[in-house]
Amino acid sequence: MVGVEDAFPVAVGQTELELGYLYSTAAKAFDDGGDTFSRDDNATHVGGFVAKHGFTSFLDAGIGIFGAYSQDDDVPERSITGLGDLFVNAKWRFFGEGDDGLHLAYQPGLSIPVGKHDDDKDLSPGLGFWTFDQRLVATLIERRWVGGVSASFFLPFGDRDGARGFASANLGLGYQLMPWLKPELELNHVREFSTGQKDAETVAATVGAIVNLSDALRADLGFCHDFYGRNADRRLSVTASFLWTF
Repeated sequence: MVGVEDAFPVAVGQTELELGYLYSTAAKAFDDGGDTFSRDDNATHVGGFVAKHGFTSFLDAGIGIFGAYSQDDDVPERSITGLGDLFVNAKWRFFGEGDDGLHLAYQPGLSIPVGKHDDDKDLSPGLGFWTFDQRLVATLIERRWVGGVSASFFLPFGDRDGARGFASANLGLGYQLMPWLKPELELNHVREFSTGQKDAETVAATVGAIVNLSDALRADLGFCHDFYGRNADRRLSVTASFLWTF
């Protein structure tokens, strides 16, 4: 699915390469009560690359990295630019076989800061500290309908600058309209827990589609809008990812 991780590992013996891009903009923000107020414009570009390999019918492993550029009119003298974090993970499907029915998976991972540190001119797009990432995923396929749920928690460690963790929950529903087209609707929730400042969270709706360009090439397209939040920007995002399996 577009923003909801599925429970299916990469097929045994196959490799999947993913190239993704996200454009995000914000002209408003949420206060602590969930009300919006105007802010100076912010525009963010994020590009990422992920490689995965299937080792068994129920296990794959992957590695990825992303980079970003963001210019914020609230702080015009500083930008966010450069490499972000490197991440490694695995996906273990512990329930379900074949294609239909219910499938459950656990996805542990590690995020490693590899970008430059903040300075007087630029900010790093990465977290700047290590995190232990864990995700539980459920996927249900019934004829042409596909439903997905994922829940994640990223636990920081080391020099974490007051961060206590990041939690997310996603719910998605898709319908295989044609052999090459599956429209989807998703709800996405993210919350950041911090020490010394108020927690930030957003709830967004995503409209997207999975487009099978060929047997080996797939495009994931999404349009995401934050409709509720606290202590965070209200963002509008467009995403596009291309996945090649061989």
